Amino acid sequence: MALGFMALALGRWHTGPGGLALAHQTQELKPVAERALQYLNTAIAKLNDQGIDPWVLFARIHAAKAWFDFGELDAAERMLSDSRQMLDRFPVFVSHAQEAVGQMRLAIRNPDAGASLRNAMSAAQTSGLTLRRDLLAQNYGAHVGGDSRQPDA
Repeated sequence: MALGFMALALGRWHTGPGGLALAHQTQELKPVAERALQYLNTAIAKLNDQGIDPWVLFARIHAAKAWFDFGELDAAERMLSDSRQMLDRFPVFVSHAQEAVGQMRLAIRNPDAGASLRNAMSAAQTSGLTLRRDLLAQNYGAHVGGDSRQPDA
């Protein structure tokens, strides 16, 4: 279990600000994404062996982001699609999945990015994660349009 959580932490770091900083330093995103996938695949396997499904889901969401960073859009979409049933079981992670979709859509300048990020904020609010909702609004307010402090009805 400890190895699974360590791999999750390292994979998440590589798909977040730490990985972005490393990619800027090396001027290459693909090696960072590849390392993230290695860590996240380890996390998924180890956490799955322990039957810790919510954290497997969280690792899968970050793996989708790593696949996207690696340039494998179909793999990223498959990872999220294959996780939909788990999201039904663990709705507390819906805001994380919607944020990942919004981040990917922002990266390719998809006009639906704002809607995904609004959905992430709404899902966080619905799950009782008001601090997460506020952080999402702070980080993505410029991309969602309207009043980012209030979730969609």
